[in-house]
Amino acid sequence: AVINDGNRIIGIDDSRVYWTAALGTLDRGDDERLVDTATQNPWLDLNASDGGNNLAIARTVNGVIYVFKLNQVWRLTATGDAVKPYVAKKLSDTVGAVHHKAVCVGEDNAGNSVVYFLHTGGLYRVGPAGIEYCGRDVEGLTRPTKT
Repeated sequence: AVINDGNRIIGIDDSRVYWTAALGTLDRGDDERLVDTATQNPWLDLNASDGGNNLAIARTVNGVIYVFKLNQVWRLTATGDAVKPYVAKKLSDTVGAVHHKAVCVGEDNAGNSVVYFLHTGGLYRVGPAGIEYCGRDVEGLTRPTKT
Protein backbone atom coordinates (compact mmCIF):
# COMPACT_ATOMS: atom_id res chain seq x y z
CA ALA A 1 0.00 0.00 0.00
CA VAL A 2 1.16 3.55 -0.70
CA ILE A 3 0.05 7.04 0.30
CA ASN A 4 1.05 10.59 -0.62
CA ASP A 5 2.37 12.88 2.10
CA GLY A 6 2.34 16.12 0.14
CA ASN A 7 5.86 16.00 -1.23
CA ARG A 8 6.75 12.31 -0.73
CA ILE A 9 5.33 8.89 -1.50
CA ILE A 10 5.26 6.59 1.52
CA GLY A 11 4.80 2.84 1.26
CA ILE A 12 4.86 -0.27 3.42
CA ASP A 13 6.39 -3.69 2.90
CA ASP A 14 6.67 -6.42 5.55
CA SER A 15 7.60 -4.46 8.72
CA ARG A 16 9.26 -1.59 6.86
CA VAL A 17 7.92 1.87 6.04
CA TYR A 18 9.79 3.56 3.18
CA TRP A 19 9.57 6.96 1.47
CA THR A 20 10.78 8.69 -1.65
CA ALA A 21 12.90 11.82 -1.83
CA ALA A 22 11.03 15.08 -1.35
CA LEU A 23 9.66 16.49 -4.61
CA GLY A 24 11.89 19.21 -5.96
CA THR A 25 15.09 17.88 -4.44
CA LEU A 26 16.62 17.11 -7.85
CA ASP A 27 13.60 18.01 -10.03
CA ARG A 28 13.85 14.66 -11.80
CA GLY A 29 12.47 11.35 -10.64
CA ASP A 30 11.95 12.53 -7.05
CA ASP A 31 8.57 10.77 -6.82
CA GLU A 32 10.26 7.43 -7.57
CA ARG A 33 13.72 7.95 -6.08
CA LEU A 34 14.83 6.41 -2.77
CA VAL A 35 17.86 8.12 -1.23
CA ASP A 36 19.94 5.34 0.33
CA THR A 37 23.42 6.47 1.42
CA ALA A 38 25.80 5.78 4.29
CA THR A 39 24.20 8.61 6.30
CA GLN A 40 20.59 8.49 5.07
CA ASN A 41 18.17 5.58 4.76
CA PRO A 42 14.68 5.96 3.27
CA TRP A 43 12.95 3.63 5.72
CA LEU A 44 11.94 2.77 9.28
CA ASP A 45 11.53 -0.77 10.58
CA LEU A 46 8.53 -1.19 12.87
CA ASN A 47 9.20 -4.13 15.18
CA ALA A 48 10.13 -6.62 12.48
CA SER A 49 9.82 -9.53 14.94
CA ASP A 50 6.62 -8.41 16.68
CA GLY A 51 3.01 -7.80 15.68
CA GLY A 52 3.17 -9.33 12.19
CA ASN A 53 3.76 -7.52 8.92
CA ASN A 54 2.51 -4.05 8.04
CA LEU A 55 -0.95 -4.46 6.55
CA ALA A 56 -2.23 -0.93 5.97
CA ILE A 57 -1.23 2.73 5.90
CA ALA A 58 -3.54 5.74 6.06
CA ARG A 59 -3.14 9.51 6.15
CA THR A 60 -5.72 11.79 7.74
CA VAL A 61 -6.66 15.19 6.31
CA ASN A 62 -4.51 16.88 8.96
CA GLY A 63 -1.44 14.94 7.81
CA VAL A 64 -1.17 12.31 10.55
CA ILE A 65 0.05 8.97 9.17
CA TYR A 66 -0.97 5.65 10.73
CA VAL A 67 0.50 2.24 9.96
CA PHE A 68 -1.38 -0.92 10.94
CA LYS A 69 -0.22 -4.44 11.67
CA LEU A 70 -2.60 -7.17 12.81
CA ASN A 71 -1.98 -6.36 16.47
CA GLN A 72 -0.28 -2.98 16.39
CA VAL A 73 -1.00 0.62 15.44
CA TRP A 74 1.84 3.09 14.79
CA ARG A 75 1.80 6.85 14.21
CA LEU A 76 4.39 8.48 11.94
CA THR A 77 5.20 12.10 12.60
CA ALA A 78 7.07 14.34 10.18
CA THR A 79 10.25 15.78 11.70
CA GLY A 80 11.19 18.39 9.10
CA ASP A 81 14.64 16.79 8.92
CA ALA A 82 15.72 15.74 5.40
CA VAL A 83 17.93 12.92 6.73
CA LYS A 84 15.33 11.43 9.11
CA PRO A 85 11.98 12.82 7.90
CA TYR A 86 9.72 10.64 10.08
CA VAL A 87 9.70 9.29 13.60
CA ALA A 88 7.43 6.39 14.61
CA LYS A 89 5.53 5.86 17.86
CA LYS A 90 3.66 2.67 18.73
CA LEU A 91 0.12 3.45 19.88
CA SER A 92 -1.09 -0.10 20.56
CA ASP A 93 0.29 -3.58 21.09
CA THR A 94 -3.14 -5.22 21.21
CA VAL A 95 -5.26 -3.97 18.30
CA GLY A 96 -4.55 -3.41 14.62
CA ALA A 97 -6.18 -3.93 11.25
CA VAL A 98 -7.14 -7.27 9.76
CA HIS A 99 -6.52 -6.14 6.16
CA HIS A 100 -5.67 -3.03 4.14
CA LYS A 101 -9.25 -2.99 2.85
CA ALA A 102 -10.50 -2.76 6.45
CA VAL A 103 -9.06 0.74 6.98
CA CYS A 104 -10.61 4.06 5.93
CA VAL A 105 -10.31 7.75 6.74
CA GLY A 106 -13.39 9.53 8.07
CA GLU A 107 -14.62 11.88 10.78
CA ASP A 108 -15.66 11.32 14.36
CA ASN A 109 -18.81 12.85 15.87
CA ALA A 110 -16.89 16.09 16.64
CA GLY A 111 -15.69 16.48 13.04
CA ASN A 112 -12.08 15.41 13.73
CA SER A 113 -10.23 13.50 11.04
CA VAL A 114 -9.83 9.88 12.18
CA VAL A 115 -9.03 6.48 10.72
CA TYR A 116 -11.54 3.66 11.19
CA PHE A 117 -10.24 0.11 11.15
CA LEU A 118 -11.57 -3.39 11.69
CA HIS A 119 -9.71 -5.59 14.16
CA THR A 120 -10.54 -9.18 15.04
CA GLY A 121 -12.21 -7.78 18.17
CA GLY A 122 -14.43 -5.29 16.36
CA LEU A 123 -14.50 -1.79 14.90
CA TYR A 124 -12.06 0.87 16.17
CA ARG A 125 -10.92 4.34 15.28
CA VAL A 126 -7.71 6.25 15.91
CA GLY A 127 -7.40 10.01 15.99
CA PRO A 128 -6.86 12.94 18.36
CA ALA A 129 -8.49 11.02 21.25
CA GLY A 130 -6.23 7.97 20.71
CA ILE A 131 -7.58 4.54 19.89
CA GLU A 132 -11.27 4.07 20.64
CA TYR A 133 -13.55 1.06 20.34
CA CYS A 134 -16.65 2.06 18.41
CA GLY A 135 -18.19 -1.26 17.44
CA ARG A 136 -20.76 -1.58 20.22
CA ASP A 137 -23.62 -0.67 17.87
CA VAL A 138 -22.66 -3.33 15.32
CA GLU A 139 -21.56 -6.17 17.61
CA GLY A 140 -24.60 -8.19 16.61
CA LEU A 141 -23.47 -8.04 13.00
CA THR A 142 -19.76 -8.67 13.59
CA ARG A 143 -19.75 -11.28 16.35
CA PRO A 144 -21.33 -14.73 16.23
CA THR A 145 -24.48 -15.18 18.28
CA LYS A 146 -24.55 -17.75 21.06
CA THR A 147 -27.08 -20.53 20.68
